[in-house]
Amino acid sequence: MKNYQPAIYEPYLDNLRKLPFVKAARIVRPTSEEAGAHPDAVLLAETRRGTRRLLVELKRTNLTYGIAERVLAQARQFGQAPWILFAPYVPAEMGRYLAEREVNYVDEPGNCHIVLGGDHVAVIEGRRPPRPEARGRGMGVAGYRILFAILARPELLDAPVRVLADGAGTGKTAAADTLQRLAAEGLIGPRKPRRLLEPEEILNRWLVGYETLVRPRMLLGRYQTPDRDPGELEKRIENEMPEQLTWAWGGGAAAWRLTGYYRGPDTVLVVQRAERDLPRRLRALPAKDGPFFIMEAPGKMAFEAAEPHTVHPLLVYTELHATGGERAREAAAEVRERYLGQ
Repeated sequence: MKNYQPAIYEPYLDNLRKLPFVKAARIVRPTSEEAGAHPDAVLLAETRRGTRRLLVELKRTNLTYGIAERVLAQARQFGQAPWILFAPYVPAEMGRYLAEREVNYVDEPGNCHIVLGGDHVAVIEGRRPPRPEARGRGMGVAGYRILFAILARPELLDAPVRVLADGAGTGKTAAADTLQRLAAEGLIGPRKPRRLLEPEEILNRWLVGYETLVRPRMLLGRYQTPDRDPGELEKRIENEMPEQLTWAWGGGAAAWRLTGYYRGPDTVLVVQRAERDLPRRLRALPAKDGPFFIMEAPGKMAFEAAEPHTVHPLLVYTELHATGGERAREAAAEVRERYLGQ
């Protein structure tokens, strides 16, 4: 069991034990039959009406809607078995989203939605996590760019640090520190030949970091253009892009080229470096609700494409998760299945 480390679960168990109807709570290994559904552990919650047994899905990063959707997809393997989600922090809006889908959850601050057998119910919202400094220094933009690089090309784990740093567009110190941190947390192998031990956890961290830190730094601007539709915009941009600038389509424009499943109204242009006069050249005017986005790439790995003029499928998948609705997330799942091997 990849996440069967009892100490990880103690904050969640402590919060469950504080509920008036929970007399005791502990984590055990799944039975051979339960193991086929791939839970992270099994929760035994002792109540006045007996002991309830719930499969556990553990996430070690804060939830985004994209991660929540993947949790729900994973939970389909549980069938009719009751289950519960443990996550570091579930804000109120996300909690209501999960509750509407009848998901039991508890987080480290103590927020929860628990229904046990229909006769025990607990809903707690509004508790906030400790300030970031209380947990130590978090991973910065450079660290998340390293995560993107090793997810996009895992063999970089065994490359010289300078090669990894060059691919991610970071310094060697940031690359070395990130590898050391991931190894200390058991997410990658501690020594060469290294491998990803917890690729799903690293992906979750990248998705959270992209949405909260990386994307805001990448976004150069949002614009309105004179084009009548996205197809006309794409055709014109392809003709007018400066020859010396490395660029590719991201988001829905790239997803459509990869799968033909969904495009959406927005058009994302990813460039290797920012050029101040690029919007003027492309006849793009700043607009808060404009459908045209210009973004800077998170390193050279972004341009390792599966189809011409598209960014790496991992970046397509990530952008759809970060900005799209239900159909965009379905398109992201299609990209992941076809191109990311998961």
